[in-house]
Amino acid sequence: MHARAPAATIAALPTGYALARLRFRFQRTILVITLVLLVIQTTLNIAGTSVMGQVARFGVYVEILGTVGLAIVLAIHGFHHGLGYLFTTQGVQHVKTNPLGLDFGGSYFGALLIAVLAPVYIFYGFESAGDISEETKDAGRQVPRAMRHALIWGGVASFIVIAALLLSIPAKGGFAGAIGSTLGAVPYILSQLPSAIQDIALLLLIFAFFSCGSSIQGAGSRLMFSYARDGALPAAKWISTVHSKFKTPVNALLSGAVVTALFVLLEFASPSHNVHILWFTYPANTNVLVSLISFGTSGIYLSFFLTVVGAAIARARGWVPEGKFQLGRWAWPVIIVAGLYLLVMLVNMVAPTGLTSPRGYFNLDWITLVVMIIVFIVGAVLFALARGGKEINAHLRDDAEKPAAVK
Repeated sequence: MHARAPAATIAALPTGYALARLRFRFQRTILVITLVLLVIQTTLNIAGTSVMGQVARFGVYVEILGTVGLAIVLAIHGFHHGLGYLFTTQGVQHVKTNPLGLDFGGSYFGALLIAVLAPVYIFYGFESAGDISEETKDAGRQVPRAMRHALIWGGVASFIVIAALLLSIPAKGGFAGAIGSTLGAVPYILSQLPSAIQDIALLLLIFAFFSCGSSIQGAGSRLMFSYARDGALPAAKWISTVHSKFKTPVNALLSGAVVTALFVLLEFASPSHNVHILWFTYPANTNVLVSLISFGTSGIYLSFFLTVVGAAIARARGWVPEGKFQLGRWAWPVIIVAGLYLLVMLVNMVAPTGLTSPRGYFNLDWITLVVMIIVFIVGAVLFALARGGKEINAHLRDDAEKPAAVK
């Protein structure tokens, strides 16, 4: 036994080194591809809204084809379950029959809190329509319409494809087999299809993500531009400059691309052991970029919630909205319901429950909340340095409407 230990160690060293080299090369390849795609997306955004409109429109067609088309293909290939399968719990509320080994103590409520997170990750992105509203003709009518359509049709398409995937789970192994697969649940289900169909689905997925990324970058740059125009960011004058030829916020786009590239470098940060930070533990083998992504959705829902709170405070002070889209007497009921829903979902996403709890599997315990606090502090410092919002009163009206009185 003692003679074998050094030999095993020596043999393991080159193997571990080789695996590390392979992992580094794989990460480096991901980094290069990501940066190339980022350059292409930035160039398309700089070229102007007409070009990006075509890209976004193409992405919508691809996503419709990818979701509804995939559901049709799965149905033709043959579902393994009847519609009743969609209304069964598959025993996920019990630890013995939960495919991930999560313990909800036999309660449906705990499982429900995780199940409702799926719509949270689906129903966002519609706010991008508001970020580009200043470049939209008849924005008061078109932006609300675009948001409604994004929510309605995005929800319908997601319901169809998720239902089709659930019904296509192979009978042998069942739900536990799909979740426990080394491929991942969705690839495991799609692996039952012919290879040509799998390749087409992958191609559609790539196009859809490229279009989505391009649109989000465009919306993000407009958001940065609007903050800078109102004097709420450092180097506001430079960031808010609009290119004389392309009529796009080139500097804001370039700034966003640089920040994105820096965040991509977090792909290389993945501790091999648990890291104890103050009172919480950063779990081993959890990529730092994954932690940032986990903040992404919760951060957006925080902004949604703060917007609703702001609208409630403004209305309570007598503010009357302008524009063609009005909620009328439904304004307060919508604000109250939306505020409660967003608050519950936000707590559901960020409440620390420990890495050993079922919900810790999804919210990484304290990580999401801590990242949110760090972003808040950084944002507050930048806002203070910029002596934020100096020119905001100049933009509190819709130029297509009767000018608002600025107090």
